[in-house]
Amino acid sequence: MAALIALAAIAVFAAGIFAGVIGVATVAIRREQRNLTLTSGATDTVTRAGRWLNAVYVRSPHRSPPMPGPADVRHAGARYPVGGPTSSAVPAGSQS
Repeated sequence: MAALIALAAIAVFAAGIFAGVIGVATVAIRREQRNLTLTSGATDTVTRAGRWLNAVYVRSPHRSPPMPGPADVRHAGARYPVGGPTSSAVPAGSQS
């Protein structure tokens, strides 16, 4: 009799976990549909868990550092910083 009670308790516990998982997924799906956020990152923990449970994710490129543009390129042996000399940057040895 004790084994039957233990088995029933385990079954009720497992059913509660199953119902909780289904409930979280349902709430997350409703939030995603209401907010129209499926094309962007998850807005909160519930939607993140719902995406994980449904194996849904948003593909986004990894952030990489910006590529240097033509103004950022420095030449070997350049005497002045990018943009040329300024009024505050006078090379050593020149008198004005």
